[in-house]
Amino acid sequence: MIKFLYIFIALFLFGCQGMPSKKPPIHLNPNMDDVERYDAQEKQFFYKNDDRTKRNPIEGTIPYGFYKDDNPEFYLGKNSEGEYLNKVSEILDVDKDFIKRGQERFNIYCSVCHGYSGVGNGLVAQNDEYNVIVTSILSETLDDKSDGYFYDIISNGKNNMKGYSGQINEEDRWAIVTYIRALRYMKDNDNE
Repeated sequence: MIKFLYIFIALFLFGCQGMPSKKPPIHLNPNMDDVERYDAQEKQFFYKNDDRTKRNPIEGTIPYGFYKDDNPEFYLGKNSEGEYLNKVSEILDVDKDFIKRGQERFNIYCSVCHGYSGVGNGLVAQNDEYNVIVTSILSETLDDKSDGYFYDIISNGKNNMKGYSGQINEEDRWAIVTYIRALRYMKDNDNE
């Protein structure tokens, strides 16, 4: 029995030496290597598309780099001239539920660094291991900044802060901006 095993192994090894052959190799897994292809304007009869190979995009398709409704204020926080939007209320209805949503999103994404009160005393700032200085959202240096500025920082980040455009959708980013405005309003009224 063991003799047959040795013979099989020897034949197997000699069979895998890659000797030239006139026969094409056996292609066990073709992976669409030899698929019939069509040129861009070649006539074909597979789809009802004016008998052309090139397919029209599905209705409602948004090309890469474009926005759903050409509203740069909503998606970028800037107008078409590149200036930051002054107030969220110019493009969205702001009510208590919207601010509450902003508080929820702020507590999830922002409080880790900025703290629940926004003064920059979150868990990351308290941990000496990270050695990160977190900006206070209530800082007086931010008094003259517009809502679009805050939206841009949430989206794209600044300095050590990374952008959150991949984690937070546009409307929730605006909700966070309204909550930041509410925090700043409370700070200003506490001093009076």
